[in-house]
Amino acid sequence: KLMSPNCCETSSSKTTSTVSGNISSSTLSSSPSTISYPLAQADHHITCVIIGDSQIGKSSLVVSYTTNDFPSTYIPTAFDNYSVDISVGNRLVHFDICDTGGKEPFSPLHGLCIPYSDVILLCFSVVQPQSFQNAITYWLSRARRSNSKIPIILVGTQSDLVHDLKTLLKLDQLKQKPITEKEARGRAQQMHAATYMECSALTQKNLKTVFDAYSQLSVYRF
Repeated sequence: KLMSPNCCETSSSKTTSTVSGNISSSTLSSSPSTISYPLAQADHHITCVIIGDSQIGKSSLVVSYTTNDFPSTYIPTAFDNYSVDISVGNRLVHFDICDTGGKEPFSPLHGLCIPYSDVILLCFSVVQPQSFQNAITYWLSRARRSNSKIPIILVGTQSDLVHDLKTLLKLDQLKQKPITEKEARGRAQQMHAATYMECSALTQKNLKTVFDAYSQLSVYRF
């Protein structure tokens, strides 16, 4: 796989984590194994780029998954790279997860990395309707222009806030409602996304499922 010299290698790299890869498939073992492999021994090197508006929980998503810890403070992201070693069936896989900023000044980096990536996690917050609209218009358009064939997984973040009273009252004041799973799944089908998933970085509900899906989607393209 080609890799841009200006892509993930130039970002601030985070500590490599070891994560089990439990893939839902009748041909694979249902018991995940937690193992660590030197990069040179990996059967596959896969790159994932995470895109979407700022302050919707993209960085929290990656940090919670790779470190099993929820970040307590918000720090604007320009570009960070996280490395994860996992087992997908009988394959040893090294993943680079590229966490990109969601503000326009950082957007040139998307054009550098998306063409050399294997999958995109297109994120929005289920309690920020505008982030959903931006995801399926602006961010989807940018991704398709950079690489029209790359698989996209639509991801709804911050699902734990759907039942948060303070959040719901704020949305009600704006005459807005959380994005429903039915609405998001329908949009995912319209935009020909590989799938749609909701998760929470805080509670980790469905968090591993999101990355299992991206692992399976990426590895079995080879």
